[in-house]
Amino acid sequence: MANISIKLDLLKFIGKETTMQGRNGPVQGIFLPYEPNHIYVGTKGRYLDLTAVELKQQREGSKDTHFIKPDLKKEVRDQMTEDERNAVPIVGNAIYWGNSSATPAPAPAKPTYSPELPEPDGFDSDLPFWYGS
Repeated sequence: MANISIKLDLLKFIGKETTMQGRNGPVQGIFLPYEPNHIYVGTKGRYLDLTAVELKQQREGSKDTHFIKPDLKKEVRDQMTEDERNAVPIVGNAIYWGNSSATPAPAPAKPTYSPELPEPDGFDSDLPFWYGS
C-alpha cells in the first residue's frame, strides 16, 4: 500500500480561531461548527467526509498530486447553485508517494481520553475539557 501525505488548512473551514485561558496559560484553538462545515454527528464520533481529487496537471515545483475538498452529501449538492458548488473551498492537498510493499500496520490503540473522566484537582480553565499537566 502506498503512503499518502495530507495537509489541511483548518482556516478554510467556517469557524473561529480563538484563544482561551487554560490551566497553564493561554491555549489557542479553532472552533469549527458542525452544520456549516457538513460535519456528521454520530453516536461514536464526529466525522468530516473529504475527497482527494487527482490533479490534472501538476504545478511546477510542487509535489502535490491531489487537492482536497469537503465531500458533500448528494442532497446538499443538489440544493446548491452551480456558483455555490464552485465556491466549496479547497481545504488542503495530498501527495501520493507511490507503491510500497510494507505489511499493513496493526490498528492503533483506542485513545484513553474520555470526556467522562473527572477533572484533576485544582482545575481552573475556560476550556470545556482538561488540557495541560
